[in-house]
Parts: sequence; C-alpha cells; structure tokens
Amino acid sequence: MAYIGVIEGFYGKQFKDEVRYTLLDALKAMGGSFYIYAPKEERALRQDLMRGVMGEKKLLRLEALKQKCADVGLDFGLALSPYNLTVSYDSIKDKFLAIVRTYATRLQPEIFCLLFDDQTLEGCDSATVQNCIVKDVCDLLPDSVKRFIICPTYYTFDPLLDKLFGKRPDDYFKKLCVGLPERVEIFWTGNKVVSPAISTADLEAATEVLGRKPFIWDNYPVNDGKNISQFLFLKPFGPRRNLEHVSSGHAINPMLQGVLNIHIWQTLFAQYQGLDDTAIQERLTQDLTAQLGAGAYVLIEQLHLLTDKGLNNLNALQKAMLIAACELEPKNAALNEIKAFLQGKYAFDPACLT
Repeated sequence: MAYIGVIEGFYGKQFKDEVRYTLLDALKAMGGSFYIYAPKEERALRQDLMRGVMGEKKLLRLEALKQKCADVGLDFGLALSPYNLTVSYDSIKDKFLAIVRTYATRLQPEIFCLLFDDQTLEGCDSATVQNCIVKDVCDLLPDSVKRFIICPTYYTFDPLLDKLFGKRPDDYFKKLCVGLPERVEIFWTGNKVVSPAISTADLEAATEVLGRKPFIWDNYPVNDGKNISQFLFLKPFGPRRNLEHVSSGHAINPMLQGVLNIHIWQTLFAQYQGLDDTAIQERLTQDLTAQLGAGAYVLIEQLHLLTDKGLNNLNALQKAMLIAACELEPKNAALNEIKAFLQGKYAFDPACLT
C-alpha cells in the first residue's frame, strides 16, 4: 500500500488548529498515512532554529497535534530547517544537535525531517557539510522515529532552482548522498518545482541520482508563490500513475485555503486506487457541488475563473458575482475560504520568504 499523506510546507499563514484537525480527520478517512508539520511561517523551526527550542506553549500545542494524529491513526512528522547552517556548523554543532534531540524526544514524531530547501549554498563544500549534518542527526534519533527524510537544496532537476539559489555543483548529489544510511529518505518534487505530471520514468531518473527511491514532495495544489497565489487549484491532480513501486512515499503540499483541499487530495488517492480520469473528474464535481452548498450553482459553473483565469485577471463584476455566491451560506467554511481569497486575504506577501 502506498504511503501517502500531507506535508504542511508552504509559505504564508499556516493553518489554524481547528482547520488542521478537520483536515487530519478527512485525510485519514480517504486512506492517508501521515501528516508532517513544516510550515515556513514557523520561524522557531527554521530561521530562528539556533535560538533554541520553542517556548512551552508552542511545544504543548505540537504535543496536542501529535496526539490528534495518534487518535485518528496518522503518523506525525516534524520538520526542522537548519537554515544557513553550513558555514558555521562545526562551531554550533553541539547546540544544534541538542535542539534536535529535544524536539525528537519531547515530541516523539514517527517522521523526522531535515529540510535544506530554498536556501543558497554557502561555499563550494556545502553538500559535504549537509551530509555530515544528516549523519549526525541520524545517529541520535530515538527509536520512536520510524522514518527520517531530508530535502536537498536542489530537490528537482528543474533549472529554476539554479536561477534562484545559484548553479548546483556538478557533484552536489554525490557529496550529499555518499555513505548515507539506507534509512535516510530524500524528498523530490519531480522534474519541476511544480510538476504537472510525475511518471515512473521521472522517479527512476531521480533514483539514479539519489541512490534510493525518492519520497515525493508534491507541490500541487499549493498556491503560496507570487504567481500561483492568484489561483485556487480545484482540479484533479495531473498524471501520477503507478508510482508506489518507484517511490518511498508521497507527500502533498496543500493550498493555503484549508478545507478546499479535501476533495482535491482525494483525486490523488483515486489515481493510486486505479480510477480513470473521467471517473475522478465526475466524483470531484459531485464532491465540490456538495461542499459548496448554496453557492455551488454559480461557483461550479464559473470554476474556470478561479482555476484558470486567476484573481488578478478578474474584473469587478466577476468578483462581485462570485462573492455574492459565497455569501448565500455564511457558515459554509469552503465558501468563506473562497470569499476570503476573492477579497485578497490570501495575497502573496514577499516578507513571508524572509
């Protein structure tokens, strides 16, 4: 059985706990296996990691989240980003590993992740330092951690990453992966940062580079970037067929809108279950119609405005029509998310990247 779940790994405002708990219930109901807490907004696990372990209030909140996952039958994951750590690793190694040990023993996640994504390599030997960090962390993880997954700085063949973070060294993957324990799994987004399709051949090519089957980090339907934040991705996943034998797992990075994710996630599970594209689309239309309640008549008919045209290309009349449809059922969570989107409340903020 495929190991499929969600990684809350987007930029922008993270989910509120009540929304997150609703999503966990839905994820388990559709056959999900895990949830990983990795919001980019959580500075204590990223930019401010070396300031020390987060405060007790936040730890208690994560303990409650871990318990919720246990209650519904999902593995709980925690991700740390050793942000810009490679230059000074030798001098702060002991402090860093103490922080890792505290999180791993206090929260006891079944999945532990180290994310080196979206940061510029600091010097030509950064991959070697990342390799050392991964091995050091692997050695100290408690038995409660069943899976240890890392995200490389270059997590796809897409040259976009080279434009954003500098040209990848020719030997980056060789140095990163040399001597890594077999238990270390590696995230991979496919051939693109946002891959319209992911094939068995794509993942076999990644396996050649990584020396192990990749763990898919799927950047659909996430909409956290400057351009993609203009859309609600309410279409089925693109082709992702027969991947369970060429990957070690499949993590979905969700839209910033919470409950709107639910029926989109189901379309990925449907592919793994072998449903054909027509059946998947028909079921999604039925599910969205039920979810959108009183607003469905207008919104389903005009769904292309949200999925294809984009918020910045809507005129005032189109926005007003869609907002009016959302207001037909004020307590409907999905309609409220669409309304907030139309009102610009999920607008991309460049500050979220820092």
